[in-house]
Amino acid sequence: ASLVETAAPALAAKLAAIPYSSAIIATLVYHRSDVPHPLDGFGFLVPRRERRTVAAATWIGTKFPFRVPGYLAALRAFIVDPEAAQLMKTAPDSIEQLVREDFRRLMRIESPPLSKLVHFWPNSMPQYVLGHEKRRLRIAELLGQLSGVCLVGNAYEGVGIPDCVRLAKETAKSIQPSHEAAQQACGE
Repeated sequence: ASLVETAAPALAAKLAAIPYSSAIIATLVYHRSDVPHPLDGFGFLVPRRERRTVAAATWIGTKFPFRVPGYLAALRAFIVDPEAAQLMKTAPDSIEQLVREDFRRLMRIESPPLSKLVHFWPNSMPQYVLGHEKRRLRIAELLGQLSGVCLVGNAYEGVGIPDCVRLAKETAKSIQPSHEAAQQACGE
């Protein structure tokens, strides 16, 4: 929205109207022998009424065995709003402690992790609230009035990486014919 605010205020207003939530991702790596859980799945979701901090977790080595040697267990915890918004300015070590408390409670992991990595993603997850499709179509219509401007991201047609890659490829294909025509017109 801020990039097009001056050139296209109506488009900027529609873009700014998309609500976003925040997330914190904490990855903790353990010796596999320190994790009593069998890790027989891809992870878990924590129902709202049982949630303290962690909303979900994935077991990276189960999802992607080539990323984690068998003697380690890499667990990725997802903290989402409202907890993420409240913790956004919290030190990574404190986030680690909160995640460890939930892992202790939910997975019986008592040992400290070998390593940790905490990423803060403020206002990173678009919320497809009621009226999103209508807003998305209006954004596309307003965008069509701006020559040479394209938007790609998770706010339009899917929040996942595959959705963003698909949209980027579609956008690139739509740009290429215009680029080739411009090159021919310029004698290149």
